[in-house]
Amino acid sequence: MYFNNEYNNLHDHHLQISKYDFNKIILNRDKSDNYILEDKYIYLDFSRNLIDSQTLPLLEKFLISKNFIKFRENIFSGQIVNATENKSADHIALRNSENTIFSGKVNLINDIKKTLNKIQELTNIVHNKTETESLAGNIKHIVHIGIGGSDLGPRLVVDALQEFKISSAPEVLFISSVDPYELNRILNKVDLKTTLFILVSKSFKTPEILSIANFFITTLKKQNINFKKHFLLVSANPEAYKIIDTFSENVLNFPDTIGGRFSLWSAVGLSISISIGFENFKELLNGASEMDHHFLNNPPLNNMPVILALLEFWYTNFYNSQFYNVSPYTERLKLLPMFLEQLQMESNGKTLDLYGNQITYSTTSAVFGTTGTNCQHSYFQALHQGSHFFHCDLIGLLRAPDYEQNKSNYTFLFASILAQAQTMIFGYKSNEKEIVDKHKSIDGNKPCNLIFIKKWSPASLGNLLAMYEHKTVALGALWQINSFDQWGVERGKKSCSQIETCIKNDDICSSLIDPLSEKCIRLYKYLK
Repeated sequence: MYFNNEYNNLHDHHLQISKYDFNKIILNRDKSDNYILEDKYIYLDFSRNLIDSQTLPLLEKFLISKNFIKFRENIFSGQIVNATENKSADHIALRNSENTIFSGKVNLINDIKKTLNKIQELTNIVHNKTETESLAGNIKHIVHIGIGGSDLGPRLVVDALQEFKISSAPEVLFISSVDPYELNRILNKVDLKTTLFILVSKSFKTPEILSIANFFITTLKKQNINFKKHFLLVSANPEAYKIIDTFSENVLNFPDTIGGRFSLWSAVGLSISISIGFENFKELLNGASEMDHHFLNNPPLNNMPVILALLEFWYTNFYNSQFYNVSPYTERLKLLPMFLEQLQMESNGKTLDLYGNQITYSTTSAVFGTTGTNCQHSYFQALHQGSHFFHCDLIGLLRAPDYEQNKSNYTFLFASILAQAQTMIFGYKSNEKEIVDKHKSIDGNKPCNLIFIKKWSPASLGNLLAMYEHKTVALGALWQINSFDQWGVERGKKSCSQIETCIKNDDICSSLIDPLSEKCIRLYKYLK
């Protein structure tokens, strides 16, 4: 039963401390390290939260009552944790192929090692501009074609690690849309004779991916270019090369037990390796692996992903928070909020629990964000003075490769994070000697975590992304949902296919289409 004694204890505790003014409690909070966790790469300060000394221990007891410890062990031992698809969730194995803490699947580890070798081989071929029997040479552009997790992860990492781009590497472009405007924008940027397309699809049945591929294949054929030598395929479908009709040597596989939003560590990350080099790609994996060790081996209250999950659960289920803001104070991470939108909302946007019961409590919040300091001049007004409750992560970078040359700028960004965090939790009130319009008053009591990346590198980025992955999975345990399926996405794909067929066949298909959609179809078909 979900609402057990541990939950009731949390409920009673919330009733008690919801009366507190945390402005004063946090201001007088001791300066010990009770609210700080860190590893080699990340410093987490969670002192600005609406909690007291009893809150996290009570949350921990609830988490453990939901069989979290065994669930965590099952993930790392390759057991079935995705019950609706009867699959394990093996993304951790992807970054632990050398000094593995992932046990129970020797064949899987061996396959991952073979794929890593192929990623390294292809990376070197592209960097050396070598032509082979199955691949064109002198590649100057990579076009990565993917959607959802096959796009957002690699796109984020390639963009974030531009400082680590190999000088001999081609420019990497990303496309996920069938919009002709976007297709032609990419086409106008490249010379097809020196362009290599990396086509990523887990099933190779995703219509958007096949449509984009067909657009470029058709264009290549029109220019009498052998398209087969310009396509690499990344898929969990061993028959993918037959669907696209290309060389079997140009296919990289990843396990069917890897969800798209957890897949950047696999062959899906080939474009990352080509951009920053294989050694840096391995550093990305190593940083993630260190977070894997942290997540597996540390108890909940000394565990960064778990602490973040417990706090989000606390606000979502006891403070009715529907909004979760992530504001990175570095343009390197400008795509992180979009990545986390998918990671958390696709994973945990569920209405049935693990046992098929209808959920009567809140699960995921709406994730949103953009980079600082621009966010301070847009939606932070609503965060400071709006009527909705929210919880927030502010992410800062303490040392970047260009820190010494631009120390004053980085100091300003660091000061901005502290200023916003101070305003969120403490608010602003005028004193007796100051005449201030009441409209300028800020109540405060808005919680936020400060997450500082100590030094920018591929490893620190891998560490950060793995932390958020584990946080998402820990939330799934708290909410007793399957974080590894996404049937809502699948339903949308099927409906789209039905509607598209009706439009193309000049048939409204009343039995399949609702009357509201039928009106829109008529508008689309017959607009002059």
